[in-house]
Amino acid sequence: ITDTITAIACHSFLALSYEERLSILNRRYPEDGWDQLISALMIFEPSAEALLDGARYCAATHQIVAARSLYALACSRTEEPVIRQLSYRERGLLSRNIGDHERAFSEFQSALEAARERGEDARSFQDELIYLCEAAEKLGLSAEGDTIFDRLISIARNSEGEERMHLLMQIATSCRRSGWFDREYALIEDLIGEEGCS
Repeated sequence: ITDTITAIACHSFLALSYEERLSILNRRYPEDGWDQLISALMIFEPSAEALLDGARYCAATHQIVAARSLYALACSRTEEPVIRQLSYRERGLLSRNIGDHERAFSEFQSALEAARERGEDARSFQDELIYLCEAAEKLGLSAEGDTIFDRLISIARNSEGEERMHLLMQIATSCRRSGWFDREYALIEDLIGEEGCS
């Protein structure tokens, strides 16, 4: 019965025009009302996959608070690394797109950890971290920039093999572009000691 009610409610909502949907989302459930809406949704005990679908829809309609809440809920309702990785990465992209770089960095770092749990090549997440590292300097966030570079260097030094070399080289390049030459020098010293590094 609950599945049928949910399906009817979703179908009815999606049958509305785009403007009507946004009107309902924005007026009936303003930013501080999303928690109550999500609490009501939990009565139906949706799966983590269903929550991800809802989060994607909210992100596509620029309902950022709702999307973030649903991604966080999907992440908390599963132990599957693939869902946790996707949830953290999507939240990181949302944060990056609205300019919340410190939060995005933390979310991408969590996505990187979840990717490592899966035993996957996490290079795409490293590239996102590098982007944030460079963006900190471009936005004039010098204090945050120092912290972000230190955190990136720590992640790189805890990596192994080719992944470690790739990340150290990328961060050294970012440090040079951002004007943090002391960090670049220290990273080059690390690289000199790596086997197989030209």
